Order: sequence, then C-alpha cells, then structure tokens
Amino acid sequence: MIGVFASSFNYFMQVGFNLAPNVGYVNAANASSISLLTLLSAYFFKDDLNKRKLIGIFGVTAGLMLLFL
Repeated sequence: MIGVFASSFNYFMQVGFNLAPNVGYVNAANASSISLLTLLSAYFFKDDLNKRKLIGIFGVTAGLMLLFL
C-alpha cells in the first residue's frame, strides 16, 4: 500500500514539475502540506492546536497564497 502511494506521489510531482511555470511553486505547495497534516492530526488523534501551531498554519497558508499571486 505504501508503495502505491509513494509511486503516485512521485508521478504527480513529475506532472506538476512539467505543468508549472516555475518548479518552486510545486515544491512550495508540497512543503505546505504540513499545515493540512497538522489539522488532520488534531482532528483524528485529538492533538492540541495551540496558538503557536495555529499561527504557523496561518503563516504557511498566507505565504503560499502570496507566492501564487
């Protein structure tokens, strides 16, 4: 199962590299996935979302939006 997801991830990263006007956009979007992972871990595993984590999520999301403008 992990192999299927890893292969899919690599395939879609290559597609993104080919389609994006700048490969930095793909890398930035990939790095921002930590925000979604933090929110999902808070929901599924009842992890605490303290002020520091929320500021980090907001900062990453705002930075990504500014990058894509």
